[in-house]
Amino acid sequence: MKFRFVYPVLSYEVYDGDTINVERDKGEKVFDRRSCRLLTVDTPEIRPRHSRLNHVEEKQAGLLVTECVGLWLRQRADRQLMTVSISLDKYGGRYNGDIFPLDDEEETLGKWLLDNKLGRAYSGGARKYWPMPDLKEIATSATRILLNDAEQPLH
Repeated sequence: MKFRFVYPVLSYEVYDGDTINVERDKGEKVFDRRSCRLLTVDTPEIRPRHSRLNHVEEKQAGLLVTECVGLWLRQRADRQLMTVSISLDKYGGRYNGDIFPLDDEEETLGKWLLDNKLGRAYSGGARKYWPMPDLKEIATSATRILLNDAEQPLH
């Protein structure tokens, strides 16, 4: 089932780099809480299987990307965030979609993650193994973003 519904985000909680739990305003005083799986991007897991090669490095990179996602959302706190639902995921509990500011629907979280080398393009199906060079590049990019933010003066 494919659909495209856009709702205002009332609150959010970042689960990991490509999954955000959102409370959505569906109109007519109807609200729901649901997980949004970013449709176009795959990021390292924060809880990778221990049987995976590089699972420690994947977790470290995943935690850094999760911090970057939180930063992206906080930097847009003064703008109305929207979520678009494209389809239900294969398990039916989450929806596949993205998050963007109301005043610029091209500025999606998924695009930002890809543009900043914090994940890889994803179009469904089984996720691939994360090679060590990719994890190092992601960790370096995430660290750069977080350090640049830390250098900004507090308002």
